[in-house]
Amino acid sequence: MCGHPQACHDYMKVYLVGFMATGKTTVGQAAADRLGWRFVDLDDRVEAALGMTVGSIFAELGEPAFRGAESKQLEAVAGEAGHAVVATGGGVVISDRNMAVMRGSGVVVRLAASVDSVLDRAGEGPARPLLQGGDRRERVVELMREREWRYALADVAVDTEAGIEDAVAAVVEVATTAAAGRWTR
Repeated sequence: MCGHPQACHDYMKVYLVGFMATGKTTVGQAAADRLGWRFVDLDDRVEAALGMTVGSIFAELGEPAFRGAESKQLEAVAGEAGHAVVATGGGVVISDRNMAVMRGSGVVVRLAASVDSVLDRAGEGPARPLLQGGDRRERVVELMREREWRYALADVAVDTEAGIEDAVAAVVEVATTAAAGRWTR
């Protein structure tokens, strides 16, 4: 890590944080394509490292094991050369260390969406282990409420309700500004 985004123009990262199903992967891929940067999905990196799906990791090893692997992969990505747009897991912000890693190696962009949009986008099934069992709406509201103050620590917030294209354009603008050394906190 370089300690501050303006000191590491050769390997700038834009970290997309936010609740599940806010568009981190979709927006991240499109923004990386538009920028000509590498795209990294942190969940994919965790799955590859552990040889299991996120749902299986939660079911068989538990959330603490997932969070530990997530932190390890985040640190690895932060130190990799080259610009990248990084889609993180929705809970990456829970850890103070993770927030420090992201802020020390790039810009943190929060993607936001309403509870209804999250429920529509998340779908059913094991891909969203934190929504399994019980009332899904209540669980989304509870988790959003718990994490809100952590998401608010992001450098900038982008609402994905207006559509993916607007969100991609906003992320591209942030990335371009940061990579040019014009980003200030």
